[in-house]
Amino acid sequence: RRIYVDVAVYPAVFMYRHYLELTLKDIIFLTRRLEGSESSFPKTHKLSVLWPEARRLLIAHYGKEAPKELVNLDSCFKEFVQHDPDSMAFRYPFDKKGNKHLMELSHINLRHLHETMGRISNFLSSIAAHIADRVQWQLEMEAEMRAEMEH
Repeated sequence: RRIYVDVAVYPAVFMYRHYLELTLKDIIFLTRRLEGSESSFPKTHKLSVLWPEARRLLIAHYGKEAPKELVNLDSCFKEFVQHDPDSMAFRYPFDKKGNKHLMELSHINLRHLHETMGRISNFLSSIAAHIADRVQWQLEMEAEMRAEMEH
């Protein structure tokens, strides 16, 4: 049985894209909580909404100490958004009307994608872990302050 390469790569690319979506939502949720605003995230699959919000929050949170690598991610997210704006193109080979997705994309270099996603994952995971540690520390400090006020 023959598997067409373009369709066979869809699940791998979709999972990478889904990882980005979930990680950005985590970063947004945690950073908003740390900054004392609403503890939520945009209810969308659109990286074009999630990345700018995560980037804005990280720059506001870290200030002049914001990682310089944030700018490097802009082009990566732009490319995902260009080919899959709403998380449907890599999820399904055809849209609901039967039109083939990604007709303008002639090939996907999985090795390059894998290597690039590895670097992005290391960076975003480090940021998310740092923010999560700070949220945990903040919660512990708040608990200590409440305990002291009760005595």
